[in-house]
Amino acid sequence: RRDIHLFGEDQPKPNYPVVFALDPHPRKPSVMAWAFVTPKDDVVFFDEMEISGTAKEIAYAIRAKESSHKAKTTIRLIDPAAKAQGSNFSFETDTITEFEREGMDFTLADNSEAGYNIVQEYLGYDKDKPLSSFNRPRCYFTKDCQKTWYGMTHLMWDDWSLRTLRDKKEKIRDYNKDLPDAVRYILASRPTYRSFQNWGPVAFGNFQQKQNEVQEIFMNARR
Repeated sequence: RRDIHLFGEDQPKPNYPVVFALDPHPRKPSVMAWAFVTPKDDVVFFDEMEISGTAKEIAYAIRAKESSHKAKTTIRLIDPAAKAQGSNFSFETDTITEFEREGMDFTLADNSEAGYNIVQEYLGYDKDKPLSSFNRPRCYFTKDCQKTWYGMTHLMWDDWSLRTLRDKKEKIRDYNKDLPDAVRYILASRPTYRSFQNWGPVAFGNFQQKQNEVQEIFMNARR
């Protein structure tokens, strides 16, 4: 709802962790979203980008975009299909390897069906009760995320019906789902403010080492 989940322009405070998600596409523009996490563990999507090009061009555009942010990116997530996805300009490597060559490491996002329920959980609240500290969403969007907002508010299921439950054959339509996928990747990681207290800006290093470190942080945060 525009009056609940959307508010004016905003930027993270310098100490807020920022989570970035990339959904790369070899044959159409790649999409990406940035969200910051507040001390109350609210997740606020504050920036987005859609761009075509090579890994080198996309990495350059990401760094240029982040130069205007007031907080440093803490973790980068990517569609796990990128690990097996051929790059759009080379048949010898995969997409993740191409980004590693540009000094940009990623952690594989959770692309399971459970992510849809997690998004619903973050957006949900009891509409029959007044908003309060105990009854409110934990996910918001700023007006700088117009395409993300449009995608989230126009996402539809195939074989839509008025029934409450969906048949197993039903699935999200591909149209306008790319940025919502980036939203799902970030929320499915269940980022918390506390889990990143001692976690500096994202480093450019070994992909597998970064993957293991981030998984350990999420495991500790859930204990």
